[in-house]
Amino acid sequence: MPLVDNCCVVAHPSKSYCICIITPNLKKSQEFIETRKKSNGDLGHQQNSDSKNNVSDQNQEAINEFVETLDSNKKLQENFNKEMLDHCLKQGLERFEIPSKTKFVKETWLPDSGLVTDSLKLKRREIEKFYEKEIRNIYF
Repeated sequence: MPLVDNCCVVAHPSKSYCICIITPNLKKSQEFIETRKKSNGDLGHQQNSDSKNNVSDQNQEAINEFVETLDSNKKLQENFNKEMLDHCLKQGLERFEIPSKTKFVKETWLPDSGLVTDSLKLKRREIEKFYEKEIRNIYF
């Protein structure tokens, strides 16, 4: 899926469905925000700077804005969940394997964060521990 950079499916043993924690794709989330701004008549402003920190800050701001937009708009969340369902069914997953709820997060999963290995494999326990509050909020 274009908006997804990485994801981790979580299943709580007492629940009949699984959920998915997702890190958004930077480029696609920036395109999404720009499209929404244009459709709302807000062209925003671009900053020109050669500073790596400034680019990194702008990237993080785009991710933050994307996540906050999805969190505050139930219709967008429902549309994404429908697209994900369709995508998963096309991939041959059974309904019980498909997450019922999703949560986009602002953090990028890099080895420095401790959430993935040096070869970018997920550290599921660390992810579940790091996002314990978000997971609890989704399930309960």
